[in-house]
Amino acid sequence: MASGAQYGSTNVPIPGATPRDVAFRGLPQNPDDLLNDTIYPEDAYRGNTYWADLPTGERTKWVNNQHNEEAKRELTAIWQSFKGDPLRPFSQYFHNYALTGVGFFSEGYVLFSVGNILTLFESVWPQCFKSYDVCDKTMVQAIR
Repeated sequence: MASGAQYGSTNVPIPGATPRDVAFRGLPQNPDDLLNDTIYPEDAYRGNTYWADLPTGERTKWVNNQHNEEAKRELTAIWQSFKGDPLRPFSQYFHNYALTGVGFFSEGYVLFSVGNILTLFESVWPQCFKSYDVCDKTMVQAIR
């Protein structure tokens, strides 16, 4: 069958292995480690302990370490992008944050301003916006 498939650092072939199994040559000595990596990811756990359950000193150290690693990763990505095209980080920032921020701003402005204005209209012109004596009901409903 698969003569080249190995398990960990031992020379014992995996029974029934196929050429596809060659990708698994680096299996750990303890197969439970594969499951532990999934259950306890390094970005949330130290060993088997959740980061928020660590003692205060260790928790602070862990949080700072995570922050520093992520900042380093982001700055490296920005620098690589800048080296390729100096304007690329600025265009990415504008596209990802500034442009979407304008959409959120305009949506919030419309939602909150229209809601406040209708209340004001009802108090200033009750004969139009409450009893519909002066204004057509359909016209008032179009504003809402």
